[in-house]
Amino acid sequence: MLALGRPLRQRGLAFVSPLEPTLRGPADATLRAWRDLDLERDLEAQAQRLEATGETLPLDPRTQAAWFTLDPATGLRRRLERGQPCPEGHWLSPGAALRPLLQSLLFAPTHAVLGPSERAYWRLVEPLWARVGLEAPEIVPRTTVHLLPKGLNLSPSQLEALRAGFWEAFADAPSALPSRALVGLQPDPSWGPEVGARFRNALFQARHRLLALDRRVHRDLAARTVGQDPERLRQRLFPFGKPAERVLPGWTWLRRADLLEALLEGLSGGPSLLLLEEP
Repeated sequence: MLALGRPLRQRGLAFVSPLEPTLRGPADATLRAWRDLDLERDLEAQAQRLEATGETLPLDPRTQAAWFTLDPATGLRRRLERGQPCPEGHWLSPGAALRPLLQSLLFAPTHAVLGPSERAYWRLVEPLWARVGLEAPEIVPRTTVHLLPKGLNLSPSQLEALRAGFWEAFADAPSALPSRALVGLQPDPSWGPEVGARFRNALFQARHRLLALDRRVHRDLAARTVGQDPERLRQRLFPFGKPAERVLPGWTWLRRADLLEALLEGLSGGPSLLLLEEP
């Protein structure tokens, strides 16, 4: 980050590692006191409460370890079972469910910007803030930003249609589709029942293949509207059907000062979804 983050540093952001010994070392005594509180019991009870209300758990504290041991010299991290002592010279390292508590202990944030998945596992520690003597940060929903190719104007509804591969949202319906050429076809009664049944089966298979051609017609019409193949655009914005942030590293464009300026300008309006044209 020190090598790649100059545009960020120039805007006043400082990069801090939670493994910095002068920051992390003094926190170890507090973490050991927290471990004596048996926070695992509270996590498991909260997981049961959330499940009872229909919540989906991104992680299950009943199967995933709440604590690990971390060797500060090598960075090696190992699971700690309940009651298992932490080796001498090692730090205690909270698991993912307890990570929000560690972050507040080290950095004392007043606000936390979270996406939906992060918010889901932060809910696991809701009953724990008071137990460890910390004030929970105020949660701010994260803005979703999509970087669009230059000259491409999409509305939020079109972006969702693109993600779903619903090409019909980008152009008027065509006057004719390949599959409609079979509408009304029926076997002649003079062919007999066996040939008639085989004809209807062949007709069903042909209609299934022609439906794929229908989709291609819609795709070609959408390409004229957006100025490029919409399937390729979908794979660019949603690789493997997922948001690009899950697949592509963000630093490749966060290094660019022009993109950061456009991002900050767009965020000043406080949108929950920002469609940003690449400068």
